[in-house]
Amino acid sequence: MRIKNFDNPMFEDKLNELFRFLSVPEHRVYNQNLQREYLKQVLSYSNPSESAMSHLYLTVNTQSQPNLDELAKFFKSIHDNGKNTLTSYSEFNDFLKADKLNKNQLTYEDIYQNLKEKNGWGPKTSALYVKELILLHFPSPIGLFEGQAIWADAPKALPDRIYLPVDSVILSVFKKLSDETKLNWNFVNVNSFLIDKCKYSAEQMLVWDDLWFWGYFNQKIEKAERVHEWNPNKYWANLYADKSKIGEIEKLSAQYRRILES
Repeated sequence: MRIKNFDNPMFEDKLNELFRFLSVPEHRVYNQNLQREYLKQVLSYSNPSESAMSHLYLTVNTQSQPNLDELAKFFKSIHDNGKNTLTSYSEFNDFLKADKLNKNQLTYEDIYQNLKEKNGWGPKTSALYVKELILLHFPSPIGLFEGQAIWADAPKALPDRIYLPVDSVILSVFKKLSDETKLNWNFVNVNSFLIDKCKYSAEQMLVWDDLWFWGYFNQKIEKAERVHEWNPNKYWANLYADKSKIGEIEKLSAQYRRILES
């Protein structure tokens, strides 16, 4: 079944309820704090090139099955291109595509569209990278680091579209919510549904990104199947999770799972 033909009012009601849960500022702070702890290492370097290189490596290392042969070619090409490749947003964009961009009209969409075509990256990892660039470069309430950034010339405006970095955690949530076996949820379908059908804005798509936090800590693998229940072991094993908040998150997780089960 194609996404444009998928019409399930009950699913959309649950989706709206889930978005309301994710949107509560007191709920958002948990993932924001985790992301801040994770990304602050990117800003610990002395110059933009080192910070940018660190961020690229961190992002590709989130892949569960990275294509190391292709990624090695990518990082070697950065090295071969010269020391200026990562000194600015525009230089990196110029490196990613053959024809030069109008540097007065750079957007975050440029990086996404250019990076996803590179072997070893693809749409999910590129979407994750761009989302984190925004968190690193924007002031609050969108960004996480006031006055800090990797590149001074990074765009100051959100793009028209921000893509959710859809992984197996998020796919499992959508399958659970829709209870639809004929619809093949994937990166394209999830983003098309949220952006094109439901008309979520770029800023709202950043709220949807919190779904990974609640989904990840509320999933277990049992007999090769994903089960939606609180997983404290995942939380304790995560370096960036605030262990003093585990009781609060467990209580809110019960509310989150009730939406999935309703």
